[in-house]
Amino acid sequence: MSTLLERFDVIRVTFVCSLGPQVSMTRFHYQVGIITGAPTDQQAATQFDASQAGFIKPLIANPSTYRGFSVQVLRPAPTPGAATHFQVFQRAIGKLTAGNGTGGAAPLPPQTRGIVSLKGAVAARGLNCRFYMPFPTTTMIGTDAFTPSATYQSNLSLLAGNFVTLSSIDDGLGNIAPIDLIDFLFDEPSQYNREFLTDWLVQPKWATQRRSGAYGRTNIPPF
Repeated sequence: MSTLLERFDVIRVTFVCSLGPQVSMTRFHYQVGIITGAPTDQQAATQFDASQAGFIKPLIANPSTYRGFSVQVLRPAPTPGAATHFQVFQRAIGKLTAGNGTGGAAPLPPQTRGIVSLKGAVAARGLNCRFYMPFPTTTMIGTDAFTPSATYQSNLSLLAGNFVTLSSIDDGLGNIAPIDLIDFLFDEPSQYNREFLTDWLVQPKWATQRRSGAYGRTNIPPF
């Protein structure tokens, strides 16, 4: 059953990709503003899937699979500024556009990742974050045979910009939830005061996530 969104909800937005026995779950958090109508978590999941799949698939290898988005409501209580606990709701799933990647036939080792820094107005340790893009291909290596190609970096920047600049969940029927990307840690107090993330930078180098390599633990896709 769908959950109605409320002001000050945090929505945990995750897109899932897989390659062989490895699963990547890339997570973002948004804070909900003053709503109009009756927007839901399912509406959000469907919108993310429809709007972002076309940017994700060209960034992942043909043998890998884009599996869709989940959206989970974290509802804080009791008041802004107080030590905060969250009611955690069941995930809504959007996967109508799930399918194989289109980025190339030969994936790099599965632990290889593109990397994007997400930034807010305050430049301080712990107030900024990053996300890792899974399953690039050999065609995404630059002419120096070492760094990500300019095309890959440009395409990854387009995807990152979509997540940063998205301003609302809107079904076109009057159900609207303004949202802002935030730097969020689930177990910290005073989550209403988290940093808003307003800019992004694609790093001109590859990252690695060892747990996703050939010796990493096998993962089961959540959906």
